[in-house]
Order: sequence, then C-alpha cells, then structure tokens
Amino acid sequence: MRWIPTTVNIDDHVIVPQLADNNMDKADELVEDYISNLSTTDVDMSKPLWDFHILNVKTSHAEATSVFRIHHSIGDGVALMSFLLSCFRTTSDPTCLPKLPVFLPLRANQPKIGKRICGSTTS
Repeated sequence: MRWIPTTVNIDDHVIVPQLADNNMDKADELVEDYISNLSTTDVDMSKPLWDFHILNVKTSHAEATSVFRIHHSIGDGVALMSFLLSCFRTTSDPTCLPKLPVFLPLRANQPKIGKRICGSTTS
C-alpha cells in the first residue's frame, strides 16, 4: 500500500442510511445488526480509508448512533482512540478529559461484544 493523492467527496464518506420505519420497535436490534453488517464489509480501497455512519434511530441508550469506521492501516486502536478522544475535548478547558459513555451491565442472556462480533454465542 502506498500514498495516493486523492480528492475527498464527502458524500462517499458520510453515510446516513434510510432505515425502515417498520423496525423502529426493535431499534436496538436494528442498530446492532447494522454495525455487525458494517464490520463484515471491506472498506473501499479506491477511496480514502474511512467512513462515518449516522443512524438516526432512537435506541434505549441514545437519541442517535454514529459509527466512525477507519481502516487499520490508518492507525492502531490505541492511537485512534487517543485521537478521537482528543477531538472531543472542550476548547474552554483542553486539559479536562472528555466524558466517556456509560456502559450498562449486560443482560443475563446477552453475549459479550467479542462473541457477538465473532459470531459465537456459546460460552
């Protein structure tokens, strides 16, 4: 892989899918399925290696969900998380750490994220 100068068409990278209204009663499942499907598709190597998905669906935990997908060649997980967290610092107090989301305990029958991503739901 090598650097190729390119022009970024923002419409290719910011994606706001039209999600079916008839699935809104299962919004949490709809968002999980969308992200699961997204994680199994490749990033288009002919374009800049990132995309940003905005899911305008109210779930039990959020008014909407956004997913920032970046190809691993851009950076490792630690560097990317550090970069993203630094983007959310306030300008009034840049030394103040950004607020992290609150993670609720898993339901008894809900598999852990690693098992959900890998497809195995057995212990």
